Amino acid sequence: LQWVLLMLSQHAECQEKCYKEIVSIIGDSPHEDHPTREEVEKMPYLAGMIKEALRVRPVSLGFLRETTKVMDVGDYTLKAGAKIVVFNSIFQVSEENFEN
Repeated sequence: LQWVLLMLSQHAECQEKCYKEIVSIIGDSPHEDHPTREEVEKMPYLAGMIKEALRVRPVSLGFLRETTKVMDVGDYTLKAGAKIVVFNSIFQVSEENFEN
């Protein structure tokens, strides 16, 4: 959540869009209750901002996988039992994978 707030603070136009979307669904008067699931589902821009923040600043740095059989990956042949580490922080911000 902190990354979402930081990103919104750095992009005023996105912050304003999120604010308008939230106000259009739940209003701008103070609430004691949290938004309902149905209300949150009507906020696609806010959901997109959260997903984008998680893409750019993932919760985990990466993950480890182990091959179960011999496999070719690009120009490399991996043996069965090979350990593969994928770093989200590199893959998820690559311009090759994401144009914007």
